[in-house]
Amino acid sequence: MLDRIVVVGAGRTGESLLTRLSTVAPLVVVDTSADALAAVVDEAAALLAARPAEGSEPHDAAAPAPFPVTKNHNDGTSRLVLEDLRGPRGERAALVAATGDDRTNLEVCRLGAELDYGPVVAIAIDPHAAKQYEVLGARTIVRATLLGDVVERALRYDGVAVASSVGLGKGDILEVRVLPSSPYAGTPLSQLRADGWRVAAIYRRGALVIPTGGTTIATDDRVLLVGDPEILPRVAEDLRAGVPDFPLRFGPNLVTFHPGAVEPHVESDAIALAAKTAHRGVAQVKNEPNETFAAQLDRLHATRPGVIVAGRLGRGLGARLLGRSGADGELCDRLRVPIWFAGGEPTKRRVVHVVADGLAPLRLADVSIDLARMLGATFTVMIVEPPKFFGGAESPLAQTAAGVVKRAELHRLAAEEIQARGNPIAEVVSRALPDDLLVVARFAGSRDSFSSPDVALRLARKAPCATLVLTGEASDKVSAT
Repeated sequence: MLDRIVVVGAGRTGESLLTRLSTVAPLVVVDTSADALAAVVDEAAALLAARPAEGSEPHDAAAPAPFPVTKNHNDGTSRLVLEDLRGPRGERAALVAATGDDRTNLEVCRLGAELDYGPVVAIAIDPHAAKQYEVLGARTIVRATLLGDVVERALRYDGVAVASSVGLGKGDILEVRVLPSSPYAGTPLSQLRADGWRVAAIYRRGALVIPTGGTTIATDDRVLLVGDPEILPRVAEDLRAGVPDFPLRFGPNLVTFHPGAVEPHVESDAIALAAKTAHRGVAQVKNEPNETFAAQLDRLHATRPGVIVAGRLGRGLGARLLGRSGADGELCDRLRVPIWFAGGEPTKRRVVHVVADGLAPLRLADVSIDLARMLGATFTVMIVEPPKFFGGAESPLAQTAAGVVKRAELHRLAAEEIQARGNPIAEVVSRALPDDLLVVARFAGSRDSFSSPDVALRLARKAPCATLVLTGEASDKVSAT
């Protein structure tokens, strides 16, 4: 989230930006013309004041309140001015160069890069100047090209405007081209677990593909996305090239769950995770007097979690005798989002992706890789072959592990491989360290008996470190036999 946006230029282009940007972060508009500043800021204030009062209509109840817009009568090409407006280096400040003159905009962008503004966005006048902006690291919008594209689409569609935002600011439409580095190339849409966004259309080799759950994303596809404007840009960049977005693909919020007393180690794990992941908000679900576990799960579901941080819930004697998973299994089956069972050290030095019999859906690799990149941890693939597999052709588990390593390489992430044979619970627990994060999969409705153990949940209960459990469908299961 941005702490402020500095817009250099109070002309008509700058004016048109203010009402949109005022819902993103506090704005400072800089210009050498006092008259231009007064006109643009006063008009922006009038437009914002003219909006319906919050709650006056049902769909406005969640409308974001505008941030203040202030004017600064100064030279936006002055290093001292931009340095003062940028604020402390620990804060995020964006810079928009919109003066209407490329030479001036380029100087603003050069200073913005030196002063650690991010992002720096420039509105270019001359299309030939675009490369000069790119050299400075600025995200460039060529006004003439953008205008021509809008006019062309309006004419092509018989005067119907093609919107860049929908739903009164509550939705956006973005188009991205899938690059070879995208981890989603070859992934069916049904596996994206989208929350707050959807793939609306795919353009492939000049043809329109109406997507279904079985449609597979391919390199060079142009993918049209629609969804919540707060998360859609990050989702789009992740789909395009592979920017880590955990836990947004599952849901917008990081939620701690305390079905009993509040557990400090759960909160400490959540604080460490929240500092480095891409959630939209943090929530806590605590025990209420006389509340059933099912009611707690209902409240938990209502928070729209992308990841849930919980203690080790375990299972009672009755569940053990009947071969049931217990409370932790109910949690996983009901929510179907990653469950982080807290443990060990809050700081994670290694993310261990476990590939064992029944624990090997390749899509889990994206979660492991994202977390390794976001947490600054090393990445390890641990393969545990069952004793019954002997020689011959390469086992399905080895093939899956090779796929995980290849996927990591797309992100320039080196993967260490550990190979073991035997009981996966004993082998993984014996090698796990307190500052590891184990990432394992299970399947909805799994039993947990002596003959058919729920390996993921048993690891979560016994490992000396935190364990992230992702519950998938039985069709994802990979066996070494």
